[in-house]
Amino acid sequence: MPLLEPVDPEINDLTLRALAMITGQTFGRDVKAWQKWLEKHGQRPRVEWLIDSLERGHFSIYEFVADELE
Repeated sequence: MPLLEPVDPEINDLTLRALAMITGQTFGRDVKAWQKWLEKHGQRPRVEWLIDSLERGHFSIYEFVADELE
């Protein structure tokens, strides 16, 4: 995940926000956690990723995920 490598703080922050919005996951800058998650869940439909994030209590993006699932 080269976009998580420290290049430009603004690009890194936007990348992290986009990943959280797309996946419903909040691993921050932990590249290994993102890679592990992608290997395990990458083939599943996005809707399942979002439901999983609600079940796991990722409250920082809870409202966004709930809106996406409507």
